[in-house]
Parts: sequence; structure tokens; C-alpha cells
Amino acid sequence: MSREDRANPANVKLLRVAYNELLDAQAKAIDAVVTDGKGDDPYEVFAPLPSGQHGREARLALARSIKDVFDIPQNKRAKLESGLICASPVTVAAIERLNIAKESLKSTVSQIKGTDDPDNGSLGYRPVELQRTMKEVGFAAADLKRVYAKIRILEPGVHRVSWTWLVNHGTYKPIPRDVLERRLAGLEKEDPAAAALARSRLDAVEKPRPVTFFTLPDQLRVNYSTGAKGSRTNKSAAVSGVLVVPQKSLPIIKWVDRDLHQTRKRTRRPEPVARRELLPGWGVFYDASSPR
Repeated sequence: MSREDRANPANVKLLRVAYNELLDAQAKAIDAVVTDGKGDDPYEVFAPLPSGQHGREARLALARSIKDVFDIPQNKRAKLESGLICASPVTVAAIERLNIAKESLKSTVSQIKGTDDPDNGSLGYRPVELQRTMKEVGFAAADLKRVYAKIRILEPGVHRVSWTWLVNHGTYKPIPRDVLERRLAGLEKEDPAAAALARSRLDAVEKPRPVTFFTLPDQLRVNYSTGAKGSRTNKSAAVSGVLVVPQKSLPIIKWVDRDLHQTRKRTRRPEPVARRELLPGWGVFYDASSPR
């Protein structure tokens, strides 16, 4: 590797420190999870495994899922989507330290990105300096989103936990006017009549608010209740990976596999009456509720 192809030594030092701190925190968290399973009265766990959901194999699978964030998954179906670890105060503290280390690594990566030339890279790709630094530290292939994902710690006194998959869903994202203008200018060269129709529809309303629709990947959510009978509180949140609850025994558990959610008949939320597609198949929608 030539000198020109090497990362800034200061950046390598920064990232190596943050990376090693994360590995150390990760190892201590895994050790704590395993230790909680020892003895005659272990803390309970749940992992959605066909071979067993509550024993030693389940605990080891949950521990591995904490470690596997740096590995490239060969099979997404083989990845443990979630699970529940009942944790001692020592384990909760170890998980909290791991989450802090994740945030520290994220901050360090952001700092390194800021040292690179804004034009030295392509949109949607890691800046060249970050690529070089990660390669020298030794985790160039890691999915940083997986690495950054914190382990959610629920509050004590959880009574019931269930997981659901949000499938066949999406979101609308506003289109900047200059971006839409460039698309329309390109369309005018290919199909002037269609471009004229699109412009007439946009001009016919006071606030067209053009948007595009993005299909989102399936999202795993956890639903849980806390508190005493008669005064329980229900909560819901998106989740990525295992959950930790600071109590000894498992709450009531309900798990539904992703395949069952995907095979159920789902209806997409109906479009707002005022939102119309600008041109068939163009993927742009506008608000027709305020005609001029």
C-alpha cells in the first residue's frame, strides 16, 4: 500500500481506541449474560429457536447475537431477530457500558468523516478516508448501522412482551422543487405532452407539496406492559436485536415468526383522498386539496 493510499495516522489511532473499547465492552457484556445463567437459580432468557427457547443454547444464541454485529451475515434468515434476557444489575451495567461504547464509536466515525474532502467520494458511499481507516483498524466490511444499534433495556416490572412485524409499509418523502424541476426538464425531452400535463396539474393547486413513496423494509416491533395489575402501562417501540429486562423471571411471552406475518393478507393504508399521482407510474404524488 503506497503512502498516498494510507489513512491519516491520527484517524487510525482514534478509531482503533474506540473500536477496542467497544470490543472490550462487548466481551464483558457477553460474559455477564453467560454468568447470569449459572447456578441453581439462574436469570431466565427467551430466544425464538426451534431447538429450544429457554435453555443454555438459547442463552448462548442471545450472547452470540451481541457479538455478531461485526460479522457479515451469510443468511439473513439464520440471524437471531430478537429475544429477551433477564439481567442482573451487573449485566445491566455491562450492557449500558456497551451502549456507551457504541455511541463513542459512532461519534469517532463522524469525526473522521469530517476530516475528508467533501468531494472525495460518492453519494451513498463511505468517504475514502473512512474506508482506509476502517481497513487499517480491521473492520472494513462491517455494517455500521448494525454496529451502532443499541441494545434496548426495558424498565423493571415488565408483565408481558410480544413481538410483531410491520410489513408491506412505506413512507412519503417531500421532493425539493429544484429536484422536481430537473425531472420535469428531462421528461420534456422524452415526452413533452406528459411534462405539460404534469406542470398543469401542479399549477392548478395552491400548495402541491410533491412527494415520492418509499417502500420500507419489514420492521420488528416490541409491545410490552409494565406495572401492577389494574394500573399497567402499554408501550411499543421498534427493536433491533435482543432486549434486556432488569428482573429475574421472564414476563408472559408471545412471539410470531416473520413468515406468518408475511403470509397474512395485508391491505395498504388507503391514499389520502386529496393525494394524487402526478403521472401514471412516475412515482410522484401531489396534494390536490387546494385548487386555485
